[in-house]
Amino acid sequence: EAQTAICMAQYDADGKYIGAAKTEYTTSAQATVDTDGNYVTAIGEKTIFKLANGTEITSANNATEFKLYSFLNDAKATVSEDKTQNWISLDRTYFKAGKAELLPSSKTQLDNLAAILKAYPKLQLKLGGYTDNTGDAAANVALSQQRAEAAKAAIVKLGTDAKRLTAEGYGPQFAVASNATAPGMAQNRRIDIRIIKK
Repeated sequence: EAQTAICMAQYDADGKYIGAAKTEYTTSAQATVDTDGNYVTAIGEKTIFKLANGTEITSANNATEFKLYSFLNDAKATVSEDKTQNWISLDRTYFKAGKAELLPSSKTQLDNLAAILKAYPKLQLKLGGYTDNTGDAAANVALSQQRAEAAKAAIVKLGTDAKRLTAEGYGPQFAVASNATAPGMAQNRRIDIRIIKK
């Protein structure tokens, strides 16, 4: 089955179609919003890459994991003291609407991040949580903090030393899209990672 055919199709690690849900691998240029308000984007062709310890990761050529892997393996890519630099948005980490509860579909990406952290023992990351600009600003900051902490806890549970990860919620600050549309608002409700140490 062609992976370009269904924007909301889901595929397992072997590229097998497993149901209409969140897009795992697709070459479609479309992005959409799921029923929990999460931004679901096309992340490109499925790709398998080998980490420094020999572990193979199945991801996509425009996915978070591949961007992080590429940065770590680029001798010219340096960690900046500028706190606005070295951020990458997680593209398949999803939460229940209005809650800090991770959806099961987040497992693959969080597993991959834990594997990358294991393969690169010097790597340290900051997880930033963000919301759109609707509702109470203080409540948004609290929710974004809880979501960043939930993502951190999930990675720690997979064997990463908690000292290598920090988490901070920024609420509606640092929007990456306009809050004037539903897709834009969904894009702003996200978790980003910042490379602190390589």
